[in-house]
Amino acid sequence: GRVANATDAELGHEIDFNLNWKPWPALDLSGGYSLLVLGRGAKEIGLAQGRVTREADGSITISPLGHFAYLQATLKIP
Repeated sequence: GRVANATDAELGHEIDFNLNWKPWPALDLSGGYSLLVLGRGAKEIGLAQGRVTREADGSITISPLGHFAYLQATLKIP
């Protein structure tokens, strides 16, 4: 997303964790977790898209953190 008159372009900071394990030559298992600390720019985009609202004092109410986790299994067949 983009906001034309945004006061801050910073979307936030992200930390990622990844774990891979190969128990057999044909099987890869992986999982990961990402934590995003939202910046002012991301909050303004959410406001422009109607996903959050502005309070009477002008502040934007939104969770300051975004989470994402995944698990993946890859089976290689010769």
